[in-house]
Amino acid sequence: MDIKIKLRFIKSVYLIGFLLDGLTSIDMILSTFMPSAVAIPYTSTASSFRFAMGWGAALMLGWTLLLLWGALKPIERRSVLLFTIIPVVLGLIITEILVDPLFMTNLLIFQFSVIIPLFAAAYILSLLVYRQSENLEK
Repeated sequence: MDIKIKLRFIKSVYLIGFLLDGLTSIDMILSTFMPSAVAIPYTSTASSFRFAMGWGAALMLGWTLLLLWGALKPIERRSVLLFTIIPVVLGLIITEILVDPLFMTNLLIFQFSVIIPLFAAAYILSLLVYRQSENLEK
């Protein structure tokens, strides 16, 4: 496979993560102020919920921007792909299982069958591209 195709795939994975996290960030920010108007499960008007959601939204927005930053130099910043799997996605999965695995089944299936394989494939390809580019320089 051509290096340009690999790079395009790797960048696409970063941008998919950026888009999904960005949409989730918006949902979390809105749920901080309007809990009944969003898609977050288990919403509440309690200040403890709003506090936790506000903190989570800030972290999610930070990760969103980190994925965009990684897409700008996808090979050099490939560790972002690995850190997206461990601890971010796996941490979300553990939380979903602990809170309500039956309600979260669709999300769990999506994370296990799409997100983790996509990011793992992009990380492995980024290692191959890095090694290929090192060999070309020698």
